[in-house]
Amino acid sequence: MTLGHRALFCCFDISQNRSCTVLTLYAESNSAKIIPKEDMRQSELYMWRISYDIMVFCILARASWYDLQHKQIPDRCCIWLAGIGLVRIFVCPECTWSICRGLLGAAAGSVPMFLTTLVAPGAFGGGDIKLMAAAGIGLGPKGSLTGLLIGVTAAGCYGAAGVLLQHLRLKDRIVFGPFLSVGIGIAYLLF
Repeated sequence: MTLGHRALFCCFDISQNRSCTVLTLYAESNSAKIIPKEDMRQSELYMWRISYDIMVFCILARASWYDLQHKQIPDRCCIWLAGIGLVRIFVCPECTWSICRGLLGAAAGSVPMFLTTLVAPGAFGGGDIKLMAAAGIGLGPKGSLTGLLIGVTAAGCYGAAGVLLQHLRLKDRIVFGPFLSVGIGIAYLLF
């Protein structure tokens, strides 16, 4: 659903049985339009998606901040992210994949990172691998690989710029969690 201009979301209690109905008003040519009752389902899906994305971004922000401070990602962030991914699979009507695709998504992002760490020890931390696996449950295989690619590209650009500007040396380690979180966040918006 395209809203053309700005949207205003209002909640009204209708009765004891119904908790809340979302009414969307938007301005178009100095007039307000009310979405008919048939389109209310679309508004509810939109609100579900916004609240889901806000929870994911809060968890990713917490993981990034903690990684910057302590150079590790808390297991709690990974568990919450995996739990929210499972909720997306089972509850969200717009999610078209099953738990099998969620597990494939977890493997699609984390297995390449794990194999890279076996070949080049210290390339990725265990928290980074767990964060990617947890995010992959809610993203699916395509989203997981997209998030990983964006995160690795962002970290590579940061590292290259740091070396060129002589702020980093080739042997310096960079914290990968924030870059991975940016990639995962963008992938959540895309998928």
